[in-house]
Amino acid sequence: MASMMIKNMSFKVGQTLTIVGVPKPDATNFAVNIGPNEKDITMHMNARFNAHGDENAMVCNSYQDGIWCEEHREGGFPFSLGEEFKVLIEFTPTEFVTFQIDIKV
Repeated sequence: MASMMIKNMSFKVGQTLTIVGVPKPDATNFAVNIGPNEKDITMHMNARFNAHGDENAMVCNSYQDGIWCEEHREGGFPFSLGEEFKVLIEFTPTEFVTFQIDIKV
């Protein structure tokens, strides 16, 4: 699994983080992790093409003190292998709000 860990970056309420990427054509999944370190991940977003018993599923949760918290799964899967995507993550006072914009090259 390819993943991206964002550390040592201060976020403020109202800011938006934009991530643009292209999943490899043979990727099983990719993850984006936001948190102060590997043991405390405030936001874990895992796009699963075919991994961990899931197919075309988006799984979000957090990792606190070395323990995975409850998974959240929304309907729909906006990613395609080998195609560029854009994900925006907005920081609100109470949560992360994520949304995706397709980019056609």
